[in-house]
Amino acid sequence: MLGGILKDQLRQLSLLNCQRLEEFSALSLCTCLTQLDIEKSKALNDEALKGLAQHGRLRIVRINECPKVHDDGILSIVSNCSALKEVNKVKKLKIGPSLSVNFLILVIAN
Repeated sequence: MLGGILKDQLRQLSLLNCQRLEEFSALSLCTCLTQLDIEKSKALNDEALKGLAQHGRLRIVRINECPKVHDDGILSIVSNCSALKEVNKVKKLKIGPSLSVNFLILVIAN
């Protein structure tokens, strides 16, 4: 039942200060998700973001203090989600210089 809800109905997901949540693989089931807010997660990683980005529906992404998120995860969202309007609160992430160029392009385009 949960899989059906995730797949067909979930549009917004906010997980703030859920530091004990250990698994994000179910994000790839969320084919209708348009907004993602995750803060202070030690478990969110690039693979979970790549799985979610494959559906290309994200419009708003806010990721804050998630140390396992790197360039690859954020770039997959920026590259695959053409309706993306906002990427926000991206701090304390292990990102490199290539990512800042992509964010600048995203901000200018929108």
